[in-house]
Parts: sequence; structure tokens; C-alpha cells
Amino acid sequence: MENLLNYVHLRRDIDFSIRPFNDVDMLVCADLSYVDWDGIVEKDEVSLEKACRKYLSLYSEEELKSKYTFSMNLPHLIDALQDTIRYGNIKLKNYKKVYSDEDVIQFSVVTLVLPDGSFVISFSGTDGSITGWKENLMMTYSKDLPCQILAKDYVKETIADIPETSYLFGLKKKKVYPKMYLTGHSKGGNLAMYAYLKNPKLQGYIEGVKSFDGPGFADGFWQGDEDVSKITNYIPKDSIVGRVLDHREQTKVMDAEGSGLVQHDTLMWSVDVKDFNYCDALTKESDDLLEYVNKLLMDRPLEEKERYCHLIGELFDRMEIYTIADLTEFSFKQALSGIKEIRQLNAEEIKFMFEVVKFIAVQSAPILVKGRK
Repeated sequence: MENLLNYVHLRRDIDFSIRPFNDVDMLVCADLSYVDWDGIVEKDEVSLEKACRKYLSLYSEEELKSKYTFSMNLPHLIDALQDTIRYGNIKLKNYKKVYSDEDVIQFSVVTLVLPDGSFVISFSGTDGSITGWKENLMMTYSKDLPCQILAKDYVKETIADIPETSYLFGLKKKKVYPKMYLTGHSKGGNLAMYAYLKNPKLQGYIEGVKSFDGPGFADGFWQGDEDVSKITNYIPKDSIVGRVLDHREQTKVMDAEGSGLVQHDTLMWSVDVKDFNYCDALTKESDDLLEYVNKLLMDRPLEEKERYCHLIGELFDRMEIYTIADLTEFSFKQALSGIKEIRQLNAEEIKFMFEVVKFIAVQSAPILVKGRK
């Protein structure tokens, strides 16, 4: 089965004028938001090739391995994009990163300028930090997180900053807006959807929103009159992340390798020469996982859900787990010790904590084992 990395290699010499930009290329753009472009991409445009070369020169193989525990092939994708005809004329600009353990914010975004002048605003999903995971938990009970507000404002500022161009021999000026797309993987997909939905007056400037296995929104977010016609969520056949919370957008189901949470990795998705390979329906494993997660957490009352999410965050703190890479040293003994240190837990809460530990262990094990190889 061909994946995204194979696609980039096979299409490297084929210009967009021959094979137009498609949804697989959009996924390449979505994955590039995970790269820490700090100090490489700022306000002004820089070529994707130059940015990739600079980035890879800054880190050793081991450093890259630890940065991308949940997608070990991402450095290979960056490497493949250093020298291609297809992606050679793409520019990057306006990289923004906000991170705060105290305020629970893990946010980054970059704008890609395609050869035809189109903008792709790409929001990052969760990185390897536990702060990012805590932020995800907050999405289950909060409607307007700081990262979502940042996403909304970034899109608004990008459109406002489109420069005026002269016409009629320079006598008049007007703004000529480029085609604009919003995209992101996982939490990044949620941010792309949020930024579109919360900027209703600007939706006419946006051609489409492409979420890749992005979660939905907390109870009470949808008001019933939102225009979701431009939003598509692409999810693998075993999807769990892209199904949790409340969804109203169009969904497309893709074929993928692996099972369960392993399929959340975009490099596990099956691609063809110009599109993904789609499935008629989701799998029973996806349905079973969704039912389990809903019963464990999502179907609880709002206040109880919020308390339980705080308990999960406190457990990570007690276990001294600060990054996903720390889970490679995870043990049930460590978890038990962490749970015991959280005082005043009732029997139901203790049971919940053990269920969370079991779920993390089962779903993360194949990913982390793959990452150590």
C-alpha cells in the first residue's frame, strides 16, 4: 500500500501544472505545521526547500526521533521535500508558535503560498508534550480554548494583511484576495474548522477547510445555523480521534494500515496517484473504541467530565510524564503510585483512573515500540 511518503517520492518530478494540487498535497501541507519553524520561517516568505534544509541541519537523527515520537516518518518527509519540482516553488511565511504550561496552550501555525498564489493556512495538531494532551482533554468540556481563539485571530489577521495592488496605471488600489484554504491534522483540524466557523463574515474568502482526523466540538458549540458546506473531515477506517465530540461536517473514510490509534498517524493512510483510497464504511474496531471512550468519559455530565479530565492531568504530573516520549518508561507500578498520591478519590474515580491507564497502555504501545526502532 502506498503512503504519503511514497506519494511525495513518486510525484517529486511532476509539476502542479501537470498534476494539479489535490487533497494528498493538502495533507503534506497539514503535516508541515508540526515542524518547529521557529527562527527559520518568520513574517517574510522563504522557500519550502530552503526551510527544510535549514531545519534538518539543526538537529541530529536522535533529536528528531525524540521530537516526533508519534510520527517517526515526519523527518523523512521533511528530507524528501528538500529537492522536488512539485513542491519546489512553495513558500512558507508567518509562522507563529505559542506554548505555555501554565495556561495550557500548545499552538503553532504556518501559511504556505502555492505556486498559483493560493494560501494554505496549516494548524498544528498535538505535539509530544503532555501540555498538548491536557489541552485536548479541555476540548471535551470547553467551547472556546485559547488555542482556538488564536486560530480564529490568525485567519482574521492573514486576510486583513492582504496588501492592496494598484490598477488603472496606479491611480487606484484594491485588495485582490488569493484562494485560501484552512487545514490541519488532529487538533489542527479542529482549529481549522473553528477558525472558519467563528469568522462567518470572512467565509467568502475561504475556498475550503480540510480537517484530517480532527475531533469535533464540546456540547453546546453548534448553534444550528452554521455553514459546513466547505468543511470536510478525512478519517481513517479505524478512526477514534476524528469521531469524538460533536460533528456536523462532511466525512470521508480512508483505507489505512495498522489498527486503532496507530491509524491516527498520517503516514499510515493509503494514497493513490491523485487521491486517498477510500472505504465504504468505518470498521467495527472504530465503533467499539468510540463506544468505549464515550462510556469512559464523553457521555459524562459536563462538570464530572471536567473533573475527570483534571484527574488525568494530575495523574500525568504525579507520574512525572511531561512528554509522550516519557511513556516509553511507563509502568503500571508507576501509575498505581501516581493514583495513590491523588488524595480523596472515591471508588468510581479510582476505577476511572485505572481504565485510563489501561487505555493509554494498550493504544500507545504499538506506536511507542515503533518509535524506539
